[in-house]
Amino acid sequence: MKKNLLLTAVLMLLSCLTALSADELIEPKYYINGLYFTDVPKDILKEPGCSMSFTRHDGKSLCILRFPASFNLSEDVIATAIPADKIKDFDIIDKKIKRSLAFWEIMDYAEQHARRLKVGDKFPDFKAPDKDGVEISNKDFEGKVMVLNLWYTGCGPCRKEMPELSTWTGRFPDVKFYSSTWETPDVALPVLEKHGFNWHHLFADKQFVCWLNGLGFPMTIVVDKKGTVRHFTNGTNAEKLASIIEAIETCRAE
Repeated sequence: MKKNLLLTAVLMLLSCLTALSADELIEPKYYINGLYFTDVPKDILKEPGCSMSFTRHDGKSLCILRFPASFNLSEDVIATAIPADKIKDFDIIDKKIKRSLAFWEIMDYAEQHARRLKVGDKFPDFKAPDKDGVEISNKDFEGKVMVLNLWYTGCGPCRKEMPELSTWTGRFPDVKFYSSTWETPDVALPVLEKHGFNWHHLFADKQFVCWLNGLGFPMTIVVDKKGTVRHFTNGTNAEKLASIIEAIETCRAE
């Protein structure tokens, strides 16, 4: 009896200490150059080239401030940064931040290397690896209709359309279906498997994002048997999916 009471008291004490420790953790509001803050001097927001984006965690927004590579925080500001071990849910937040930064980095790359895609153009020559490292190129769909879907794991509409797109491989067995993301297989495959996306997937490749025409993800491109771009859409809805199917059927019939 005494042992049980002692054990109960110890467990209650540990519970209180855990709760106290959790209460001491801080929820950051800003991320700058690898550091987290609850507040930042307002004049930082006026720095040339400052841009901001947001990620959410636990129903709250965390502001990511980005600056040119030449920008450095002052020692006074750095001193106010929250230590990593004092940040609530640090591992989860840091992972989200890194994915957001990777997205903006790829968008910057796409803007700097933009190549406008137009219907009637010859589909550009390319080489891109699949999950096994096998390089796929234009030669793999010579004389066939090809459909390419550009996506990334943080894109909700991309994930939402995957089950519908997967039905097309059975409906059009003679068509070559590819998907492409700049993300690596270890990041992208869990999403593809969760949604059962059954196209031939290409990874760790950023050349295709240069063809987004500044209109975002997902983007789906239809190429005819002669290697000519016949149709493309940015975004997804029932009408856009129907337009892609119509383009596929037209190209198959030629």
